[in-house]
Amino acid sequence: MPLDQAPRRRRRAILVVDVVESVRLMRLHEDAFIGRWRRFAREVQVELLPAHGGRLVKSLGDGMLLDFRDAHAALAAGLALRDFVERHRGGAQDPVAFALRMGLHVAEVIVDELDIYGSGVNLAARLAELSRPGDITISPEARDECVDGLDAVFEDLGEVYLKHIDEPVHAIRVHAGSLHPGMIQSRAWPVDRLDGALASVAVMPFGGLTADSPMGELIADSVIAHLSRSDSLRVISRLSSSALATRSLSSGKIGELLGCDHLLAGRCLAVGSRRLITAELTIAATGEVLWADRIESSEEELLSPDDPVTREIAWQAVRAILERSLRHAVNTPLPSLQDFSLLLSGMSLMHRSPPRDFERAGEVLQHLVGRRPRAAQPWALLAQWRVLRVTRGLCDDTAAEARHALDHTRRAAECDAENALAPAVEGFVHCHLLKDLAGAQSRLDHALAIKPNEPLAWLFQCVVDGFRGDGERAWNSARRAISLSPLDPMRPYFDGLAASAALAAGLLDDAVMLAERSLRLNRNHLPTLRALAIARVERGELALARELGARVVALDPDFSLRTYMSGAPRGAAASTRERYSMALRAAGLPP
Repeated sequence: MPLDQAPRRRRRAILVVDVVESVRLMRLHEDAFIGRWRRFAREVQVELLPAHGGRLVKSLGDGMLLDFRDAHAALAAGLALRDFVERHRGGAQDPVAFALRMGLHVAEVIVDELDIYGSGVNLAARLAELSRPGDITISPEARDECVDGLDAVFEDLGEVYLKHIDEPVHAIRVHAGSLHPGMIQSRAWPVDRLDGALASVAVMPFGGLTADSPMGELIADSVIAHLSRSDSLRVISRLSSSALATRSLSSGKIGELLGCDHLLAGRCLAVGSRRLITAELTIAATGEVLWADRIESSEEELLSPDDPVTREIAWQAVRAILERSLRHAVNTPLPSLQDFSLLLSGMSLMHRSPPRDFERAGEVLQHLVGRRPRAAQPWALLAQWRVLRVTRGLCDDTAAEARHALDHTRRAAECDAENALAPAVEGFVHCHLLKDLAGAQSRLDHALAIKPNEPLAWLFQCVVDGFRGDGERAWNSARRAISLSPLDPMRPYFDGLAASAALAAGLLDDAVMLAERSLRLNRNHLPTLRALAIARVERGELALARELGARVVALDPDFSLRTYMSGAPRGAAASTRERYSMALRAAGLPP
């Protein structure tokens, strides 16, 4: 940099290295000490600093001033320096064996090609003077960029007075016996995977832009916000994932340290005025890629409150986790599966069209309640499976299934009286098996009193509202259910019931959109096919409606409009049922 050009001010990590008792060593063994120091300095400059992204600003013959991008890189280099000195000791009788003491501080300093300047450099030097042989003393600013137990083991020294510094300085000691980066065991506490969350995921900050650009953190924040709205995931805090973002750690080590099953990471690149985002979801333990994609967007769109790009990334990640769990559950013996895989698979398989998948869901949930009899959620889901077994025509004894289902919800309530899913599913039992809308409403009211934001309670509420002929309320309940769990692994089921709610409200375009979205992932779901057929008839699309009617008959040869009309629960609005029956007749359904 020319001398007449203004120097740059940057935030840097400054590591000051000092040889303990260098004056004594120089006086007694000058030539030997100088030779040892020169070899040491050369090794540092050629091997150690490049490995840690550091720069040798100056070597003074008995010390060094080193410059790094961040504190954890500087600290890793300091620990490596200490080990290097220890490895090259000549034994107890080595006359020129020396020890290092170091000080580390992070500050805004003035940088040019020759030196670094500023009070931050002086503070790092004073912290070095405070260190014992083999130790590193750091400032709080440096400590904030490091992770205790990952980068090193720290000891708070409190406030200390340093030479030529008027105010006391908070100092932290790095012990000589500190662990090395990445060498510790997992610090994550074990989590009961049935107590709320299922699979777990950590979202790493998206790289690719300049170091001072916040866009990568903002993208990660937005993805985390979307993922956190799913009851099916345990999402690791960004503060935890960011602490590991720049570490040279394997995906398996990051997963171990954060206690997560999956990692979601990516890059954001500037392409003219546009932003190209690449995202990748991997299994943390193995690094296997489950899903990857490239999406183009604008910076304005990425900064919008409801950014569709990060929402899509989150949804695709949830879908990939779900699909892997399902593949694993279908092909793996039940005793070999983890609890969260069993639960996630049971939830999803019960809403698939093939009877073998549906029956597998029952096997999975039965196995899970035997394995975890004190967990409420599996019992509630098993009750839901019993109801669907009747509505799909896979069981002739409705009364027996109703008794089993209510026994399951009772067991769920005994496990956890504050579990809102149990009374929500009980409302589902009253609606579909006992044909009792008043009883269903009572149980749903209880569920929502426990947890006003229980998604399945609102979803079942939209069904009860639809039967009563209150289309507007049904639609509002359905939208609330989806908004509470927009990334739900049972999203096709949510969309299918929401399509019926839109139909009840006379919102035919919404009904068609939701039904088609549901059928893309579960193409033979009979209630959704019927809802779409009705919407097509009412939109005047008779040819499309008759195609759907033929599919319904092929899937359910015993269906008739007479049984359809008689299957409504007590208190259902006759006018709504008659409206649907007329449309289904026009779609070709038999009387």
